[in-house]
Amino acid sequence: MGDISNNTIQAKGNVRQTNKIVTNVKGNKIGLVIVFAIVILIAVFVMKLFAGGSEKQIVGRWECTDNGELYEFTKDGQFLYLSGSSDGITAQYHVNGETLQLDVSVLWATATVIMDLDISNGKMTWSNFIDPDDIMGVSSDTVMNFTKIK
Repeated sequence: MGDISNNTIQAKGNVRQTNKIVTNVKGNKIGLVIVFAIVILIAVFVMKLFAGGSEKQIVGRWECTDNGELYEFTKDGQFLYLSGSSDGITAQYHVNGETLQLDVSVLWATATVIMDLDISNGKMTWSNFIDPDDIMGVSSDTVMNFTKIK
């Protein structure tokens, strides 16, 4: 037979048979690496597909369970007040992890409101508001809850 040490094969017999063994060992290692890489890629794809992140989950219509007002977030970054005291006002929105920023155009200026954002299972919560221009009429300890309706 042969002696295997330090990833080398010392042939005592048929050289062709030894080359075949070396090729099979190298082929198995390459095959395992390829299979492992494919499994990792599939796992990453599935996580991105189902996780979505707050940026994707926020798109749609939401009803504020505290006051019944309707809001809509569009794919292109528009935030729309659909009912309530600010009916028809639009803003740009930006999601950064667990933070939501609304840039509201008011006459010739833009007012920014920043808040913590939590979205899961069709429920959304805003809290810890920073509203220096009092655009939303909320304080830092206000919490607003929403249910996704569309």
